[in-house]
Amino acid sequence: MALELKHKVLNWINKEGYPLEMKASQLLRKIGFEVGQSIFYMDSDTHDSREIDIVAYKYFKIKDSWVTFAFVIECKSSLDKPWVAFTSKEERLYPNDFIIHRNANNKGKQILEKISTNDKAKELSLFKLKERTAYSTVRAFSEGVDMTYKAMKSATKATYALVEKGNNSADVFRFFFPIILTESKLFECYLDEATEQNIEEINNIQLVLSNSFDSQRANFIDLITLDGFEDLMTKYMKDINFIAKEYKDLFENYQ
Repeated sequence: MALELKHKVLNWINKEGYPLEMKASQLLRKIGFEVGQSIFYMDSDTHDSREIDIVAYKYFKIKDSWVTFAFVIECKSSLDKPWVAFTSKEERLYPNDFIIHRNANNKGKQILEKISTNDKAKELSLFKLKERTAYSTVRAFSEGVDMTYKAMKSATKATYALVEKGNNSADVFRFFFPIILTESKLFECYLDEATEQNIEEINNIQLVLSNSFDSQRANFIDLITLDGFEDLMTKYMKDINFIAKEYKDLFENYQ
């Protein structure tokens, strides 16, 4: 009976997707991130307490301030159904916007504005966008409220809540990058120059979601499969170490 119950509990854990969060946390610690799991935040719309799966962060002490880079990660398993990202060439934003519109507290925003014209910053994996970015996602073969929409909403709301919390501290620069991590297969769907529909399997894509039709502002979210997670997060760790070193004077001489 005890062995049967053990198997039932294990099957339930796997079905609910907890192993994905555990695997991701282990990989992040291996890369060098500090990791918080099951982090609660206040939903700005409902004022209810909600949970984000992982917040991975790296911090630096520069002069009298703390500089923190955090990745706000929503994990979705759904092994049985692949995800599809619909992409197009990103032409709505100015090049500097790829940096300026990243999530940060007020002090962090001012740093982003200062480095947004720097060619070195524009080439970092953390900020540089692919030729095609996603404007929408769906989970294939699904009906009802789409899991991908709920994941985007959760990652975005959690990020906004952490940004607001960061504005309450005077001696910190905080930068936040929302991520959706999935164990599902991920496909990119797009039209080529001959207007033929193409679909290709990928392991990561950038979502660029405009706040409104006439707005130049945007939300950037990485959608990553577990297969591509370690490689991309390793690149991001390299980038944030570079930023802390390359732009140290900006943090030290902040006015």
